[in-house]
Order: sequence, then structure tokens, then C-alpha cells
Amino acid sequence: MSESNSDFDRDVNLTGSKTIKDPSQDPRSPFFLHPSENPGAVLVSTPLTDHNYHNWSRAMKRALSSKNKIRFINGTLPKPSYLDSTYDLWDRCDNMVLSWITRTLSPHIFQSTICIESAFELWKDLEDRFSKGNFFRVSDLLRDLHSTQQGDRSLSKYFTNMKILWDELEDLRPTPSCSYVNPCTCSLSNSVRNYKNMEYIICFLKGLNTIYSNVRTQNLLMDPLPSISKVYSLVSQQDFNHYDDSTTVSKSSSEAEYRAMATTVCEIQWLTYLLQDFNLQFHTPALLYCDSQSARHIAANTSFHERTKHIELDCHIVREKLQQKLFHLLPVSSSQQLADVLTKPLDPLPFSNFISKLGLKDIYTPA
Repeated sequence: MSESNSDFDRDVNLTGSKTIKDPSQDPRSPFFLHPSENPGAVLVSTPLTDHNYHNWSRAMKRALSSKNKIRFINGTLPKPSYLDSTYDLWDRCDNMVLSWITRTLSPHIFQSTICIESAFELWKDLEDRFSKGNFFRVSDLLRDLHSTQQGDRSLSKYFTNMKILWDELEDLRPTPSCSYVNPCTCSLSNSVRNYKNMEYIICFLKGLNTIYSNVRTQNLLMDPLPSISKVYSLVSQQDFNHYDDSTTVSKSSSEAEYRAMATTVCEIQWLTYLLQDFNLQFHTPALLYCDSQSARHIAANTSFHERTKHIELDCHIVREKLQQKLFHLLPVSSSQQLADVLTKPLDPLPFSNFISKLGLKDIYTPA
């Protein structure tokens, strides 16, 4: 009897129960078959074709593992000798697994495997035929990930399509792990996984439509980058603030001021990176003036920030950079806010004053 069945007999004897000597009656044995199982069962919904081997094999292995039959295809349960007491049981289960696999093959592939006699040989044959172009497939997946654009797809559908590509790439290019009996503690696998996560996030953000340019910049300025699930959550919150593909709806004037502040903070951060590239040190925080008292409170007051859920994304980047002393937020009187001449209608007197301070001249005024 096999080692697994001996272990089962020993476990049952320790509990004082009656020993089950027939492994086909033991639900924990790979030789056990439920009365409802039959050769015509279809374990996966999508049949194997010339182009979906990796997705099909992952689904099939998951299905066989749930039925405790994975050892018949991975070579860990080899065919016993004809004189072995488990030969008939092994042959019956192997034929069952063989039938399950062939039921999920497309017709032209099935015709080429009809003479294979064991599940392990069939699995190895399919693997040799359809998985040898891994490097070409990895190249195609990397190209698709770095070139895919959202276009007219919804945010959810775009993210789902990107995740399908990424999951397949991870299946072909898994993260290595320490193979020693006592694994080391250098965290190399975590570092590799973080680099892959960073690549995934960059590809996802880069393919978003232009209406997400603000939230894309905010996410890329985070250090360290959050997980891809968190990034999607932040972007989806921004999605609620748009009623179509090009127009942003502000819930209040304070929100509009604060969103403008967030965009300016992103520009300040970009300029500091540019100065560093030129080996110019930027020690003094930038001065950012805002004439909206409520917007300044959102940036500086924690309790007020917690009550403004609808602008959480902008709060995150502005408050974070303010705490890092990237800039100082200072008030400015509306009478001195030169930007008002470009953003709102003004009375003739302040309009003329702002025009004069900006040094603008009316080219249509008669000489």
C-alpha cells in the first residue's frame, strides 16, 4: 500500500476508530472518486486553443487540485507496477483525469492526443507544445501593458483588461523566492515584488485618459507608491467628480480653489525635480498664496479635512507636501490677487489696476 494510505491508517488508529484499508473509500486519498464524478464532466468553461494555454492550464490545475487529483499530472504519483495492490485504483483514476482533460480540448487538439494513454503524458505533451513560446508571449504582454490606452472604455473595464494582462505576465514571470530549507531574511523577494508593482502602477496610470491627468500626477508623486488596488480606488474617486469625458464638476467654490491649489503644488514639485536634475539645490520652501480662507483651512486643519470626503484626493497631495515643507501657504487679499483678472468678472477700477500691474496693454487702443 502507498505511503499516503499508511499514514491514513496510522492516523485513524491513533483516534481509536476503525481503520479504512481501501484507499478508494478514503476522501483524503488521491484514489477516492465521488459517486457523482464521471468522465464526461467539464472542469473548466473555456476549452484549450492554440492561444490560451496559460490561462487554461491555470484553471485546470486549480480544478484538479480541488478534486485531489493534481498528483496525476505533476509526476508525483507515478504508475505502480502491475503487481501492486493499488494498480487498478491508479488506472481508474488516471483514466478519469485523462477524460476530464480531453473534454476541455478544442476538437483539432483532441484529435492529436487521442493515442496518449496517461494523464501525465498528456499534460506534458500539451505543455511542450503550447508553452515553449514564453519569451515571445512575455514580449507581447510587455508591449501591450506599456501601450494600452483607456480610450472609450470605462475605468472599471480598462483596469480589468490591464489586470488580465498583468496576471498572465506574472504567471509567465513569477517572482523568485528563496529555495533554502531555512529561508533568508534579506527581503529580496519583497523588493522585486515592489518593483513589479511600481511598473504595473505606471502602466495603468500612463494609459488613463487626459481627464485623470491631475490624479495621475498626484499618485506618481507619492513616495512610496501605494498598491495597485489603492491607486485604482483613488482614481475611481476622481471618476465620480466628472459627469462626462471632459467636464469637471466642482461641488463648491472652496473645492474649485483647492483643486487649483493641488495643481499648483504638483507644478512646484515638478520644478524642484527639474532643479535637482540641474544640480541646483532647492532649500527654501516655495511661497503659495491663496485668497480662499476655507481652502487654506482644508489644507492645514485636520478635522476640517476629514469632513471634506469629496475632495480627498486633493487633500492628500496638498496636505502631504505642506507637511513636508515643500511650500508655505500664505493668505493674500482679494484686492491683490492678480489672477482674478483671468478667472472672474471684475469692476472697472480693480480690472484696470490689475491690468496695469501685469503690464498688459490694449493693442486696439487708438494711438
